[in-house]
Amino acid sequence: MLKKLLLLPLIALSLQANGSYEERSKAESTLQLAQALAGSCHIPQRLGKVGLGYKDGDFYSLTEQGLRKVQRADVAKPLRGIKPDNLEKLLKLCTLSINKCGDEDYSIKAYPRLHGGGAGGATAGFWIGRTLGYGIVVGGVAIVCSPLLLIPGAGPPAYASAVKTGWFVTAPVAEGLSNSLAVGMGIAGAVATGPV
Repeated sequence: MLKKLLLLPLIALSLQANGSYEERSKAESTLQLAQALAGSCHIPQRLGKVGLGYKDGDFYSLTEQGLRKVQRADVAKPLRGIKPDNLEKLLKLCTLSINKCGDEDYSIKAYPRLHGGGAGGATAGFWIGRTLGYGIVVGGVAIVCSPLLLIPGAGPPAYASAVKTGWFVTAPVAEGLSNSLAVGMGIAGAVATGPV
């Protein structure tokens, strides 16, 4: 049996041979909306067999107990009274989630689809983050050691020695920081560039 039943629309889609052009056009657009809704719903398995329907700006739940209108207060604000054309556009950007909010009542919420996975953006973000991590630590060591350049007689050799010592002391910090920044920047780069 199907775990997800789709009840959209609540009007029959059967076209009679003598149906008018307007009826056929409306039925075809309703069928397209039904297909869009079917691919944009998240129904948790714990709810069992639940279907989602839409007609005239209202949503309906279909369970083994029958058909029940979802209360407007239990529908996310952007979905309340939405027209079919706007719902179809919204489904391209959002996923509908159905949850139980009482014994027999259901709620419907819309969550944005997050696209990601741009391989080039992830790679670039990773290396930018890694470079920044090391750059921050190396720059910090250089700034902390820079007063040694002002000591008469010691100057550059003392500075070079202090920078090397500082680098060996802070290397674990630099590695951890660069790894953290690399992962974060890689994720940000993947999400920003989207699927390739």
